Amino acid sequence: MGLRPGLVQAGPTGPDCLDLSGRGSRSGLRLASGEQIATGGGTTMAGTETLDRSTWESALNQMTQEHQGEFVTIEVLDPEVGHQYEANRLPFAAIVYDPKDDVVTVSVGGRSPRYPVVLRHLVWHPREIDVATQDIPEPAVRTVDKDGTATLITFFPQESGTES
Repeated sequence: MGLRPGLVQAGPTGPDCLDLSGRGSRSGLRLASGEQIATGGGTTMAGTETLDRSTWESALNQMTQEHQGEFVTIEVLDPEVGHQYEANRLPFAAIVYDPKDDVVTVSVGGRSPRYPVVLRHLVWHPREIDVATQDIPEPAVRTVDKDGTATLITFFPQESGTES
């Protein structure tokens, strides 16, 4: 399965970027809107790319627009506590970065009678944001906070006949 349109696409950015496109050219990240995203210059895990801090706000705002109507799972991977689900396939509302407070906020629910309340997951003082860049079944974003706790946000398309 190829990269699902909407999260990121590979595109040329210069000789310092890692080739993840499979086309033999240098590539970075480009949103489906065509906006180029600067990366931190390296792959942190297989199939992911670290976003440059200067692009966090615009990249996450664009992802909010591109994933409206989808469902999201939020998983917290804490080195001390372990792996926990905070939300499992709830309607996605938004993912934003606030540079003033240095916090990533992931919001779910609040858009229908079935899920009338907005639930928010906060990642304070993130040090890294990674996005999936290669063949993946579902788009994903991973944030890592100052203590090393990772939050994995996975997007799932809305299935026909389901209410968001």
